[in-house]
Amino acid sequence: YEGNTLDKDFDYTGDVQTFTAPIDGYYELETWGAQGGFAYRKKTVSGGYGAYARGVVYLTQGQTIYIYVGGQGTNVEKSTTVDNVGGFNGGGMAYHWRDNNTYNGSGGGATHIATEAGLLSDFEYKKDQVIMVAAGGGGATSTTYNNEHQIQGGNGGGIQGNNGNKAYHNAGYGATQTAPGNSVNDGTSYPADLDAGFGMGCQPFTSYSSYLKVAGGAGWYGGGCSSHSGGAGGSSYIASTDLVSDSHVTKHMTCYGCVTSNEESTKTQSVNAVSQDAETDKAKIGNGFARITLINKTSHNYYLTSLAPTVSELNEEFNTFRYEYTVDVPMFTKTIGFTATSYEASNVVTGLEEEKLALGENTRLITSTSGSGEVKIYTVKVNRAVATDDNALLQQINISNGVDTIYTNEDQLSYNIKLPYNVFALDITAIPYNENATYVVSDTSEIVDMSGVINITVTCGTEEKVYELHYTREDKY
Repeated sequence: YEGNTLDKDFDYTGDVQTFTAPIDGYYELETWGAQGGFAYRKKTVSGGYGAYARGVVYLTQGQTIYIYVGGQGTNVEKSTTVDNVGGFNGGGMAYHWRDNNTYNGSGGGATHIATEAGLLSDFEYKKDQVIMVAAGGGGATSTTYNNEHQIQGGNGGGIQGNNGNKAYHNAGYGATQTAPGNSVNDGTSYPADLDAGFGMGCQPFTSYSSYLKVAGGAGWYGGGCSSHSGGAGGSSYIASTDLVSDSHVTKHMTCYGCVTSNEESTKTQSVNAVSQDAETDKAKIGNGFARITLINKTSHNYYLTSLAPTVSELNEEFNTFRYEYTVDVPMFTKTIGFTATSYEASNVVTGLEEEKLALGENTRLITSTSGSGEVKIYTVKVNRAVATDDNALLQQINISNGVDTIYTNEDQLSYNIKLPYNVFALDITAIPYNENATYVVSDTSEIVDMSGVINITVTCGTEEKVYELHYTREDKY
C-alpha cells in the first residue's frame, strides 16, 4: 500500500481468493454478483444482472478474509441435450429442453466475503462467518413455446431478488433475506426449499416437471426456477455486525429495478445503470467482481454517540450532530466532569475531567479525535448559580502551616482540623460566595491548647454565619 490508501481488485477465477490485512485499519468492501446466462435463438436475450453491495469492516494486521467471486451463468446459443452448468458460487444449473426450440441460460453466481473459506452454500449453519454477499441474476430463456419469446432473467436484488420476467407462464420468485424464491412451472408454485436454498439458485430437477428448466441466480438465498420464463434473482446481504458504515461510506446494496429498503441492515437502492466493468452502485454485466480498499488506518468517524455531565443534566437532548449544549448547576456545585462515548472505540476523547467551576458561566470543550486525526469539538456552557445579595456562606477556607484546605458543604458550618504538634499559630483566609461578604477570624496568633475552636464570622447584607473549626493537636510521639 502507499500511504493510507490500498486498492486490491478480485476478478473472477472460479476459486477462493484471499486478502490479508497489511495493517490494522478500516477497509471498504465492494462486491458485485454475476449475471445470469444469456440465451440466443433469433436474437440475444440477457440474463439478470448481478447486484452490488458495499460496507466497511475493521481488520487487524495479519487477519485474512476469503473472497469468492461469482461466475456468469452459461450462455446458450443453441439448444443442446447437455445441461448448462450454473455460474461459480451457487448459480443454478439450467436443464436442456426436449426439442430444439428452447434455449435456457443458467443462473449467475454470488460474490461473497467471509472470515473463513468455503462456497456460500457451505455457510448455511454458520451464517455469522459471512460478512457480505452480492447476488447473482437468473438465467434467460428464448423459446418458441406458445409463440416466440425472448425473456430476460430476474436481476440479483438487495433485500429481495427480482422475480423472473414472465412469458407464457408465471416466472420464479426472487429470494428474500430469510428464504429462497419459490419456483413456478406452468402456473404451479413449488416450495422454494425443494430446489433453491441458502447460497444456491434454483437447479430445476426433472422429477418435478419436464417443463421446469430455467435456473435461478445465487445469493444469500437463491432465486426460483421457471418454465418458459426467466429465472429469478438471488438476494444480497449486509446485515453482519462486522460490516458497518462510517462518515464516508454508508453500507448498502444496489440492484437494477429492484425492491428498496431504508432499514440499516437491509438498505437497498434501485438503479437503472449497468456496467461490464465494476463501477460503484451499478448492476453488473458478466462475471462478478470484488474490491477491497484501505480507507484509513483507523476510522474517519469522530462523532460522539453520548455525552452527559457528572452532575445535573444537559438542558438539550443529546444528538450526535448537535455540537453546543448548556448545563445549569447550583451555586454549591464546585466541580463538574463529563462522560462520553465515541462512535469508534479507538477515538480519543478529551475534556471530560472533573474541573473546578467559577460562579456564573463556564465553558467546557469536549474534543473527539479519530485515528485519522480528524477532530470534532462539542461545546458545553455550564452555568453555576451566583450568590444572592444576603448570602454569607463560604466556598473554601485556606489554612497555613500544612493544614488541609477546607472546601465547604452547603449546610455544614462546623469542621474538624488537625494541627501539627509544633504549630502554635495559623494564618486563615476564606473565599465567600458573594464578593461583597466580609469575614472575621478569631485570634490564631497564639494557639497553645491541645484542642479548641476557631471561629470565622461571615457577614453579607442582613445575614451572618459563623463557621467553627474544631482543632486537635497531633501527639508529638
